[in-house]
Amino acid sequence: MTGQGENEEMHFLDRYKRERDCIVSHGCSHFLREKLFLDSDNYKMCVCGECGLTAIKKKTGYSCTTCKTDAYIKEVPIPYASKLLFQELMAMNIAPRINIEGDIVV
Repeated sequence: MTGQGENEEMHFLDRYKRERDCIVSHGCSHFLREKLFLDSDNYKMCVCGECGLTAIKKKTGYSCTTCKTDAYIKEVPIPYASKLLFQELMAMNIAPRINIEGDIVV
């Protein structure tokens, strides 16, 4: 591993605790993204790039009812549980927004 702070008197578990913590901290975000997003309930939702609200499907495609346009509609991958949460919040008259800057979801 990294070999930082090793000496003869350190116990085996103590010596590799720091290395294990580094590996866990760097891999934890990737693990959570994989298990909670990619493996479970991947969903694509269309969002207006101008106002950040959910776009509505019409016969000709998607459009935003707030902006009255269909020019800035982007497809955003989110977990299905997040989509359900957004729908529950909208039912309570709370408008969750997804900020899109270029092709990056913020």
